[in-house]
Amino acid sequence: MALLLLLSTAAFADCSLPRTVAELDAAMVQAEVAWGENPARFADEMDVVANVLGCVNAPLPAPSTARLLRLDGLAAFARRETERSAAAFAGARSVDPVITLPESMAAPRAARRPVGSRP
Repeated sequence: MALLLLLSTAAFADCSLPRTVAELDAAMVQAEVAWGENPARFADEMDVVANVLGCVNAPLPAPSTARLLRLDGLAAFARRETERSAAAFAGARSVDPVITLPESMAAPRAARRPVGSRP
C-alpha cells in the first residue's frame, strides 16, 4: 500500500540493464543526503530510487526494505499525506523495529528516537 506510488513509477523504468541491491542502496543514500542537505532535491532523488528499484534483479533484504519504506514515509510527509506517511513508517518499523533516522536526515539537535515513534 505505502509503496504503491514507488512501485507504479518503477514499473515504467527503462531496465535495459538489471540493477543491484547495492545500486538501490546507493540511490537511497543520495535521497537521504538530499533530505538533510537540500530538501528541494529530495523528490528528484526519489525518482532515481524508483527507477533503480524497478530494475533491481534480486529480492530486497530487510534493511533495504525498511530504508525504502522510511524514505517513502518521508516523501509522503513532505506532501502532507499523513495517513500514507504513517503507514510507510509503520511498515518500516515492522520490517526493522529499531530503525532510526540517520544523522544526515535529522534536524540539528533533534532528539533521536525510532522512526515513527511518538515523543
